Amino acid sequence: MDTIVSPFIKQFEIIKDECLHKSKIIIGTMGPETTSSVQAAKYFCDNICNGIQYEFKLYPDFVQVLDFMRNEEELDFALVPSAYERITDFFWDAKLENCLSFIFPTPKYGLVCLGDHEIDFKDGVTIATCHAVEHIIGELSNGIIDENKVTKIITPSTTTALEEVINGHADLAITNQTSFDYYKDKGIRFIFNQYNTDIVWCLFRKRGKK
Repeated sequence: MDTIVSPFIKQFEIIKDECLHKSKIIIGTMGPETTSSVQAAKYFCDNICNGIQYEFKLYPDFVQVLDFMRNEEELDFALVPSAYERITDFFWDAKLENCLSFIFPTPKYGLVCLGDHEIDFKDGVTIATCHAVEHIIGELSNGIIDENKVTKIITPSTTTALEEVINGHADLAITNQTSFDYYKDKGIRFIFNQYNTDIVWCLFRKRGKK
């Protein structure tokens, strides 16, 4: 008898077998290298590829990932987090199929500012964030930041959000530990809380392609 996990196990076995018969796989996802998406792609390859050569094609946002996945033969797969606000664009695209889903935890996320930047939270702040995590400002700040007084700069990723702080366009950014480590020589620091979560990651390919 099938169980609730049977379809996921079947997907895993099929994709693993197909990848073992390839000399190389190419995965499209959102970059840059420091995004949670790339960390999840590495996790997938470490568990599936078993020594098979792989390459990541990184795009500025998932809109472009979808476009290239639909129209370019080069990509074998597209990897998208379930937290992406338009993931249904992938699920309902007639050219694509969801061929695998798996859980992978994000790096820790938190609010980052420049080390010498003084912030008056009473007067309101400008925070750079991507859509997926814009709602956790209160949790990350222990409720100190009044979200009604926040001006948001919406960015494609948490890495580009951090760049808004580094370039002086925002007071704070919601970013991840991987991005922070990459830019730590820029004099940035975490404030308040940090935490992560388990995310379901969805792998797509062209329908009928093996």
